[in-house]
Amino acid sequence: MSDFIKDNLMKLIVGHKQFRTDTAAVIRESYARVQTMVQEASRKGQINAQLSGATTTVCVHFHDNNKLVMSHVGDSRAVLIKRNAETGQIQSMDLTIDHKPELREEKQYIEQHGGRVAFDGFANHRVYVRNGTYPGLNMSRALGDLLGSQNAGINNQPDIKEIILGKSDFFGRDDFFDDVDNDAERSGSKGKVASKDRNASLSTNETDLQIDLPKLLDDGTRAILLICSDGVWEFIESREAKEIAVQYDRKNARDCAEVLAKEAWDRWIREEGGIVVDDITALAIYI
Repeated sequence: MSDFIKDNLMKLIVGHKQFRTDTAAVIRESYARVQTMVQEASRKGQINAQLSGATTTVCVHFHDNNKLVMSHVGDSRAVLIKRNAETGQIQSMDLTIDHKPELREEKQYIEQHGGRVAFDGFANHRVYVRNGTYPGLNMSRALGDLLGSQNAGINNQPDIKEIILGKSDFFGRDDFFDDVDNDAERSGSKGKVASKDRNASLSTNETDLQIDLPKLLDDGTRAILLICSDGVWEFIESREAKEIAVQYDRKNARDCAEVLAKEAWDRWIREEGGIVVDDITALAIYI
């Protein structure tokens, strides 16, 4: 399922004639078109998407104006690591909100579209049809998952944010973030704050890292973007990931991603006694 979405979604986005002029609208349309393509491919027996789906996080980087356009469904979090231009400290910031069913607005959508949210008795709230025991997802949004989307309120619509990486921009400046979706306030997300105020809609998860990092200047890197599946974030906080990422430069970005993935794997093994390890994917992009 993830391969099907990966192979088709970006082609739809960058191939659209309005890709540069109305990027957010193109992204929303492309997510919807991919969901329709999943339905058609599943109907034809090419894939089975009845109870199979994928989280999706997409970053479009416009190099000419240093703008990032982030979109996502699910809980594959994107974290931006950047120097604070005023203090010189390195900060991390969550660019996406994990779409969890216990969040107020997510829960309302689920319940309005035929689903219910229940605690599984272990560690997660999960989504079920109102009078049934499927699909059991511990996220509120995804692509695919046709039964959950049709009967239990799994949402396929992405949140979208625009971020400007200016030479002197730093976290907290009024013009740094543009919340395209103007998300309503959400609560209950571990380690994050969200509200209609665009400057409060993302959190720094910080005590600032007080170390000298010449690599971030010497090779022209202005920011580090981490995009990882929830198998990483289950046991590694955003601030911890920052402390790993800043030890590498752009030439060794693959090493950074591999260390994040291995550290997550090791913690899963220790915590779960080797019985279960969640999906682990890590991307490290030095901008």
